[in-house]
Amino acid sequence: MRTLMVSCSLISVFAVAQPATQLKGTVAEKLDAAGYSYLRLTTTAGDEWAAVPQVDVAKGAAVTVDVQAKMANFESKTLKRTWPVITFGTMAAPAGQPAATGKAPMPMENPHAAGLPKTVSTPSLDGTVLERIDAGVYTYVRLKTKNGETWAAVTRAELPVGMQVRIKNPQSMDGFQSPTLKRTFERIVFGSLELPAAAPGAAAK
Repeated sequence: MRTLMVSCSLISVFAVAQPATQLKGTVAEKLDAAGYSYLRLTTTAGDEWAAVPQVDVAKGAAVTVDVQAKMANFESKTLKRTWPVITFGTMAAPAGQPAATGKAPMPMENPHAAGLPKTVSTPSLDGTVLERIDAGVYTYVRLKTKNGETWAAVTRAELPVGMQVRIKNPQSMDGFQSPTLKRTFERIVFGSLELPAAAPGAAAK
């Protein structure tokens, strides 16, 4: 079996209100960890932290981040640090220039990596793809399961309608807002995607 780990920038029970579509500022500090660059930006509203796929950017550079989500109380196990509020997104290209190609993003460290409470059971979720939407580095799929229909989000992958999939370590979130899709999911499940080794599109883009 082949497993694709979901980027957990969107996984948190502490999601805050829907953010603006872009965050602009000057780089005051930069930390690289787990395939992402954490940037402290000086903005017109004060200092704000943002996380983007790892990129080479110098202190003092003016940058624009296309916002995908804004999280509260996000903990980085690698950096041993918790941000009260942090914005996740991708680096936007300056006007008239092609998008920056930085390093290919790796799955972001899971804030639940230390384990869920023992009283919580998270069995794998099996279902059939009824609908698929690609946005940024994520693929959103509407699944038909034994208990009805549910939405799930995984790292970008080719998942044609009718494919049988399994979501491992599923974590559900109620009222999740996606600025990219301009929609709110009443309930959505985040986790890692497992496909048979021979399945087409098993590798994330």
